[in-house]
Amino acid sequence: MENAYLLLEYQQPPKRVIIGNYTLAEAAPRRIELPPGNYTVIADIGGRNLTYTVTLKPGQTLRLVVGQATVNTQKAATNPIYIFASAVLAIVAAAAYILLRGIPRRRQLARGQSHS
Repeated sequence: MENAYLLLEYQQPPKRVIIGNYTLAEAAPRRIELPPGNYTVIADIGGRNLTYTVTLKPGQTLRLVVGQATVNTQKAATNPIYIFASAVLAIVAAAAYILLRGIPRRRQLARGQSHS
């Protein structure tokens, strides 16, 4: 049976990488030959373990980008669109507050007792 290849691309250098039962040192090779099958890839980057699941087929070459932002761990707050929308909302809220504070309020006229 023909082996498969896993191409690793790192956004940050990992301390270690674990692929299935294989533990690789910090200088993990970028191209790894493995028998076909399912593998769990765990990368220790900056004290965080990032976990990926890959399925390799005979003769396949699979590229895996290992980094902080992945499909499974990416949060909506880190998306540039949400950051931009949050900034715009904060600016609009601040402008509304300044505008409302700057408009003098009409003072209520004192009402005396009725003389009827």
